[in-house]
Amino acid sequence: MARRRLRARRRGRQAGQGGHAVRAAPLAGRRGRRCCRRRAENGAVARRPCSGVARDARRRRVRPRGHLVALGPGDGRGRAMKRVRGFTLIEVLVALAITAIALAAMLRASGSAAANGETLRLRMLTGWEAENRVALLRVAGTWPAPGVAEGRAEQGGYALVWRQTVTATQNERFRRVVMTVAEAARPDYPLAELTAYLTPEAP
Repeated sequence: MARRRLRARRRGRQAGQGGHAVRAAPLAGRRGRRCCRRRAENGAVARRPCSGVARDARRRRVRPRGHLVALGPGDGRGRAMKRVRGFTLIEVLVALAITAIALAAMLRASGSAAANGETLRLRMLTGWEAENRVALLRVAGTWPAPGVAEGRAEQGGYALVWRQTVTATQNERFRRVVMTVAEAARPDYPLAELTAYLTPEAP
């Protein structure tokens, strides 16, 4: 490129010496600018941008970086975005309703299991109290008279009431003893009942 410029200058000087102005060929600069050189009558070199280059520069339209292109309804990306969509409000409400029903059922089941466990424990304790009362009658070695006797006791932290009913049998050597035990808060609802037969030779 330097050689071309040197040749153009030489040609211009030669033309200036002959008295004629010669237009130099357009040269390309480092940044893509094209200029035309012409020799004036006094030998000075003038530069001006070519009109064709200016028109080309005006016609150029470079899209800036980061330009967003709107996607049409028929674009594949639009379809992909439609596939990846979130839950609707109705779906969320239905899921919450199902979760609430399941939690309520679980709480009811756990509460029922706890209540049943407490009832079973209370029945076990009242059964032990009835067995203890009958064992005391056998150990005492006394002949219980027919009738009804009542009393209070405590077993496993629960206040209990017991009721002893003694009746005669067809055999004079045996007497029937019915022992019932209930919770002190509900004495009319016995939780344990034990029937035993005693003889004068007991134990």
